[in-house]
Amino acid sequence: MRSRYPKAQSSPKKGGEWSRNAKSTRDRVCLYCDTPALVDLAEDIDARRRFEELENEFERHERLR
Repeated sequence: MRSRYPKAQSSPKKGGEWSRNAKSTRDRVCLYCDTPALVDLAEDIDARRRFEELENEFERHERLR
């Protein structure tokens, strides 16, 4: 995700003590899925499909490592 979206815009501030890397990953996932927040994945079918594709790609990559 870092190589695909090196300059992803930050999502609106969310509560909690997330690390900078976790926030950056969230921002890139939201950009990839074309959704303003991760919580919207539950309601947006297209965004959810893109997230699942991304998740499957990540799992394939991890198995090949």
